[in-house]
Amino acid sequence: MAVNAASKVSKEGKCVSTPNWSGSLLVCESARQILARDDGTFPALLKTLSDPSEEVVKHDLQLLAQISANSDDGYFASFLVNLLELFSTDRRLLETRGSLIIRQLCLNLNTERIFRNLAEILEKNDVNISR
Repeated sequence: MAVNAASKVSKEGKCVSTPNWSGSLLVCESARQILARDDGTFPALLKTLSDPSEEVVKHDLQLLAQISANSDDGYFASFLVNLLELFSTDRRLLETRGSLIIRQLCLNLNTERIFRNLAEILEKNDVNISR
């Protein structure tokens, strides 16, 4: 299975390697395996957004975007709810990295899908990120 520089999921394979992410990490095509697993992988990826290195955060966001791109709307919305909850509990992250995080996600995912889902989540008042 060939993997290009963008680390996209190949049509014939189930997993791809992400060469820019700590060597040989494999991301399985089914986002459910990452999001539903109880091994702490998904929470660890969210926590990594607080890393002091901007490059680490960007690589983490690329991986989260890849997982999100291959997930259904329910899992994508769940990711965004978790992200907003992280922003609500970590004000420093919101203030220092919030715009970077949203910009990077928009570079790697469908911007309309992101903002439409964020608007629906905030409209339902599922998450409160106000002070």
